[in-house]
Amino acid sequence: MCGFVGAICPDGESIKDIPLKEMTDIVTYRGPDDDGYLFLDTATSKSEHLAQPKEEGPYNLALGFRRLSIIDTTKNAAQPMTNDDRSLWLVFNGEIYNHVELRADLKNSRRHYISKSDSEIILALYEEYGTEAFPLLNGMFSFALWDQHKHELYLVRDRLGVKPLYFYSRGETLFFASEIKSLLKHPDINEIFDPIALIEHFTFQFTLNSRTIFKGIQILEPGKYLKWHRGRTTEHRYWRMEYGGKYRQNSLDENSELLKKILDRVIQRQVRSDVPVGSLLSSGIDCNSVAVMARQYISGKFATFTGGFDTSNMEGLEAYFDERISAREVSELLQSDHAECEITSTDLAGLLPEVMWHLDEPRAGISYQISSLAKLVGKKVPVLLTGTGADELFAGYPWRYAKIESYQDPVQFDEAYFQIWSRLLNSDNRYDLLTEDIKKEANHYSPYDGFKELMSECNSEDPIERALYFDLKGFLPALLIVDDRLFMSRSVEARVPFLDNDIIDFSLNIPPNQKFKNGKSKIILKHCLKGILPDSILDRRKQGFTPPDKTWFSTTSKSFIESRLLSETFQHLNLFQKSGIEKILNDHNAGVADHRFLIWSLLCLSYLPNIAEEKISA
Repeated sequence: MCGFVGAICPDGESIKDIPLKEMTDIVTYRGPDDDGYLFLDTATSKSEHLAQPKEEGPYNLALGFRRLSIIDTTKNAAQPMTNDDRSLWLVFNGEIYNHVELRADLKNSRRHYISKSDSEIILALYEEYGTEAFPLLNGMFSFALWDQHKHELYLVRDRLGVKPLYFYSRGETLFFASEIKSLLKHPDINEIFDPIALIEHFTFQFTLNSRTIFKGIQILEPGKYLKWHRGRTTEHRYWRMEYGGKYRQNSLDENSELLKKILDRVIQRQVRSDVPVGSLLSSGIDCNSVAVMARQYISGKFATFTGGFDTSNMEGLEAYFDERISAREVSELLQSDHAECEITSTDLAGLLPEVMWHLDEPRAGISYQISSLAKLVGKKVPVLLTGTGADELFAGYPWRYAKIESYQDPVQFDEAYFQIWSRLLNSDNRYDLLTEDIKKEANHYSPYDGFKELMSECNSEDPIERALYFDLKGFLPALLIVDDRLFMSRSVEARVPFLDNDIIDFSLNIPPNQKFKNGKSKIILKHCLKGILPDSILDRRKQGFTPPDKTWFSTTSKSFIESRLLSETFQHLNLFQKSGIEKILNDHNAGVADHRFLIWSLLCLSYLPNIAEEKISA
């Protein structure tokens, strides 16, 4: 698990004024164990592989890398990594879960291996199969690969977007990095808000496809690779999410047994590590099932973690937000070395500046509690197993799916599900909040058009499958970015076993009524886990890891929120009308509406102008 940055321009030109060390070191937390730099003149094949970057010279490809050592912690696995004849160069962030199996499949190749790393398997596969190697990779990954023979650079990202990869084009020059803040360290890449991205975010709480909140900076879409060839870039999809297949005719019992075997195989594969592995625990089935199944493959102490909240004075649903008691029960079952942290109502103001500096841009959910949990985990283990992705694959949000379950007409579905996902602002009040300048720049862009464009690629007319398609293509990548940023901020690799290729393929191939039917969610997953998890957990109502901020935002955090959102500094950004913000705060404080997610997103925006700085300021 690592971080990288790079730039390339055509032969005969030279990359000038690139602060490569600063762009690389600003994400040192992604790779505190080692760093490395490559400078290559692609016209002559002359390369310099250095421990420290050079200031200037006739080169047109530069790569910077920070390493968090997980698989093969020796210097043999250092990056940038090359092949035998130095015609390929790689910087890679992530884990290839099937690297052992792939190495065995390549045993007859003539490659001379110098490490036991998964990084080297990417090079070996590419030498053997070219771009046809990309679909063979099972893992969470983003990487940049230079092919000197073809004069082509490839940027590649995993199927569902677990690991991030951003890029920015200036003429024929391409810049790329694991995080936006690395790109913003370059003097020619400026912070300019994209008005269309703002409208999308304040509709869904995330942006669609490749758009980010910063104009010109794009995120490579999951399941795609970008090819740069002599100054021209093209995007290609190597994996497409499609429903239908061989498990459609199987009974629930048959598919449950299959899923149990797949989960066991996946967990066994994903605990591979040369450093300690821990797991999250909660009151639900996702991370608890991962932890219980992983325990049999981990010898010695097994570290587990939970974050909780003081809900003693809460009413309604917020009274159930603390999951620590349930997590302790699972910890006792596992005999794990369990640790907890408590997030309080006063933590928001202290945590938010650091959280937003690491996130780079606002994304789905409220996440300062994840930052506290990541700090706890980082003190004990560098690898963490999570349950992220199970909800989106197996229909874990019953309140959404129950509303559209009967809609057989795709147009009717699109209209209804878009309204469900207009979770921050809808068409009636969206433009009341934005300033006239932003509305003019956006040229009355409709996020519904973006929604329909994304949904146009879904190959199913079933409402549950269409709903899950949007959740997997829109919502999940935003959640994954949050997890990546906040756990990596503490040099922790957060693995997502439910997003293993084998589980993804299985989920897309089973009938939708084995996921959700008549208000019942995660049907097959709960059926599969009987006997593995206690019934008390399988039958418990769903609860996400979220603070009771409906109450906290109108009480303990109220003065802090007002000081940020009603300040002259925030108004100078010229994004939102002050009267609109005042109405949002008044309605929330009066209990007229629950605007906690909207208020969170506004708070996040108030910190964005500082993210290119190397210090974190409140």
